Amino acid sequence: MLSFSLKAAVVLPSIFGDHMILQRNAYIALWGRAEPGEKIQFAAEWDEMSLSLFTDSRGRWRIEIPTPEAGGPYRIIIQGKNRIVLNDILIGEVWLASGQSNMEWPLSKSKYGTEILQNVNEPQIRVFQVEKAVASSPRFDCKGSWAVANRASLKDFSAVAYHFAKELQTELGVPIGIIHSSWGGTPAEAWMSREQLEEVTAFKPNLDKYDEAVRSYRNNPDAPNPTYYRNPTCLFNAMLAPLIPFELRGVIWYQGESNRYDPALYRDLMPALIADWRKQWQRNLPFYFVQLAPFDYLEPMVGAGLREAQLLTALQVPKTGMVVSGDVGNPDDIHPRDKQTIGKRLALQALRQTYEKELIASGPLLEKSVRDGAKMQLYFQETEGPLVLKSSRYFEIAGADQKFVPASPQLVGAYCLELSSPAVAAPVAVRYAFSNAAEASLFNEAGLPASPFRTDDWPLFYGPAKLDIAYQSLTKGYQVRLLYPSSQAHQLHYTLNGEPPSPSSPVYKTPIRVSLGQVLQVRAFQGTLASPYLLRQSFAAHLGMQGIIAAQNAGSKSYPASGEYALLDGLVGSLDYQDGKWRGYVAEDLSITLDLGKRVSIDSISTHFLINQGAWIYGPASISIEISNNGKHYLSVLGQNLMSENAVSGTEILPIQISLDGRKTRYIRLTAKPLARLPDYHPGAGKPAWLFVDELIVK
Repeated sequence: MLSFSLKAAVVLPSIFGDHMILQRNAYIALWGRAEPGEKIQFAAEWDEMSLSLFTDSRGRWRIEIPTPEAGGPYRIIIQGKNRIVLNDILIGEVWLASGQSNMEWPLSKSKYGTEILQNVNEPQIRVFQVEKAVASSPRFDCKGSWAVANRASLKDFSAVAYHFAKELQTELGVPIGIIHSSWGGTPAEAWMSREQLEEVTAFKPNLDKYDEAVRSYRNNPDAPNPTYYRNPTCLFNAMLAPLIPFELRGVIWYQGESNRYDPALYRDLMPALIADWRKQWQRNLPFYFVQLAPFDYLEPMVGAGLREAQLLTALQVPKTGMVVSGDVGNPDDIHPRDKQTIGKRLALQALRQTYEKELIASGPLLEKSVRDGAKMQLYFQETEGPLVLKSSRYFEIAGADQKFVPASPQLVGAYCLELSSPAVAAPVAVRYAFSNAAEASLFNEAGLPASPFRTDDWPLFYGPAKLDIAYQSLTKGYQVRLLYPSSQAHQLHYTLNGEPPSPSSPVYKTPIRVSLGQVLQVRAFQGTLASPYLLRQSFAAHLGMQGIIAAQNAGSKSYPASGEYALLDGLVGSLDYQDGKWRGYVAEDLSITLDLGKRVSIDSISTHFLINQGAWIYGPASISIEISNNGKHYLSVLGQNLMSENAVSGTEILPIQISLDGRKTRYIRLTAKPLARLPDYHPGAGKPAWLFVDELIVK
């Protein structure tokens, strides 16, 4: 009887609950599960009608009911074999906030957050936080609950989403509901449905790779689990599908950093994501998003390319709007703290476009460029207000040789900017703030910055090619795959003879066999146009590569960047923590022992650790290196406490080295203790921290 009673109970997904806000003046869907064929009755206090239906053969039900003008509080009563009463329901405007870490960034750690949280109490704002989860197929429900906006509910809630909701509530005077579903470090494809991704032709190689990982995991449970927060569809299935079709007014989105490796592909992905969500909700949802802030990425031009992809989306996809953040970023911190300005600018887009308020919501928008002798004249749309030039920085001009040099800007009237340089007699192209870390210098009188832009369509090269290296321990050689953004029509030319690559060098088609001591050089070309970025990888040899390593913990199998031979492959990891040359450990001690096979004379032992706090990677708290002749009794030759309590911006490599001056030994043991949990100043405070170690070099 107990089993039957549980099965028969009417069940609602968590998106329906006390304190929720429902979209005003709409037909909203309610849905859930019960016993097959069960009669379900509904009553809403704002409507005198009582509705009923029967569940289908699988126990599913869905009903649509009309909502009135903004107001409340109301109750909804749902009666089946059990009775559910939803209390304190308001009718107003409902928005979905999603993206990665800059959308996720909590109010408590943002600018003005401490002051706001001291006295905040917003009964007309309600928030719903979707708990992080992954899934391989769409789920019925997620974990989360509605709450009144106060200190307890807002402390760890999205700062951008709160400021957006606060601005709307102030301007519209109606209840605002904000559903927040974000996860730091996630690419756009993780938030898209399988059906939509299959329609993105340029993404097919990535989808094929994911499908291969799924098959591998099914055949070998020890393989990395592909249901991973950065993989295609995994967040859509777990953190968006359970919300569909909860009635929304629109979407705000702050994401893009994790897609910077292929900005050209993002030109296809972002419009596809917008189309996907509109199809899922069966509404032409307004979609307002934030352009990436200035940041000094390791890969040159990726930030500029990604911002360009976002700009093109805003210009080409109807009912979208873009917030430019070039004046409130931090080139040294990928997480700028001023989320209030971003939230308010998103609200400006909604107020102007969705709620049809007469105000300026965007910075200057370029209309056309015209050459006038040795000068280039840029004309901007008059609808966004007169230009304001706050600085002459970040303007560039080029002739037909495609070589850009700094240009001097000058205002000519209210809506025209004139650029020139003595180094370019016949200019043909202009770029503004078109680099990773360039900050805004061009505004309108409303104080809103212009988006970075360029007037040319010349090929862009987003850094050098990357390597996927399979170290073959038996032959002490390598099989090397070259990786480059698949959406770009470039060819990779390479050499192994010490000469720099040219258009006549071999074209990469299949994996390259590389021996110890060789130097691989790779450059991308589009026709005869060469990338300025050269990849040069040497394949060194040292004593460690000739030994056998025993690891107490072999590294995390759940992290795809953890290279199988990363500790002894002759390759030193770069600042890119995803290059496969690092070995990742999460919240557990590292202990590895190297057996050189016999006693040999050692000059030095060294290794490296990676620090990238934004990616939850911290240096070791302590490290020791010990040597032994018999593998039983060890002598310490290095013992250090290393970890700093300070927040570190950007990425750095921590070198560790000890000299032994020819001392003979057979066994070498490296141990390190990680920072077990992320510190309070980190947005993921309390979560497990990663420890990334590299090549154990023995000379």
